[in-house]
Amino acid sequence: MRIAIPVADAHAHASPLGLGASRISKKFKEHGGWFMALVSLPPQHYGLPQTLEGAIKAIELHLKQCDEARRAGIKVACIGGIHPAFVDHLIKRSSGKSLNIVSFIQENVMEFLAKMIDEGKLQGIGEFGRPHYKTIPESFAANDALLLTALEVIRDHGGVLHLHLEQGGQITVESVEVMVKSLGVRNTKSVVLHHATTGMALQACEKGLSATVTGRSEVLAQAKRLNALCVEAESDYIDDPKRPGVVMYPWKIAESVNELLGTNAEFYEFLYRVMVDNITDVYGVEPP
Repeated sequence: MRIAIPVADAHAHASPLGLGASRISKKFKEHGGWFMALVSLPPQHYGLPQTLEGAIKAIELHLKQCDEARRAGIKVACIGGIHPAFVDHLIKRSSGKSLNIVSFIQENVMEFLAKMIDEGKLQGIGEFGRPHYKTIPESFAANDALLLTALEVIRDHGGVLHLHLEQGGQITVESVEVMVKSLGVRNTKSVVLHHATTGMALQACEKGLSATVTGRSEVLAQAKRLNALCVEAESDYIDDPKRPGVVMYPWKIAESVNELLGTNAEFYEFLYRVMVDNITDVYGVEPP
């Protein structure tokens, strides 16, 4: 497949129980891929126990997946963290004892993540944020507390932060903006609203944040119409053999790019910005 623009996937997952980072990256590169932001999965996706110790082991395993992707010739931003749904699971299992769980994560997992950034093994943290479904209030409170700590980590140690949030439109974006400003995070573009709607992406751009949207042609076309110039494209591929192709395969982003360029050459400037310029701006990497 001939690609006129280098293709980036700004949020994807890989697991040794699925295709694995090596196979994913090689196929992605064959389709014009140059960059991936690989984000860790909750421990059960790696066959690990759903415990806090399992969460740290999951991040360690994820580091190896990032190395495999690099060996396959892809530039990688390795992102590790604790998914809000996993925190929700821990809170419910512990009968709502959110304070103990949050304290343990802050004192152990967050310190570990900061150390990995300092050592250059991680280029960011995520996913942190809030569940996108109805759950008990303690879960939202615990996740918000961890989100504040995550913002402190990137403020003090650098790197990007991938956020998993409810798609609540303007109120969701403004809640993030308030946290970012209150904690004094200067590099606001390092805060990435993952899997945003195009409307939320536009609002994020206007507030100096970043956002990723699904790399389907119709979504990218809508982002262009809205002039959401800060967006990056993501597959959010979860590499689960039980659910193949969910949300989309990374190499399908290349098909979207070709489809849009074939429709209208005016898409070139916007797509180059999405696939190259915005990646360089947020992650500090250049295409080979």
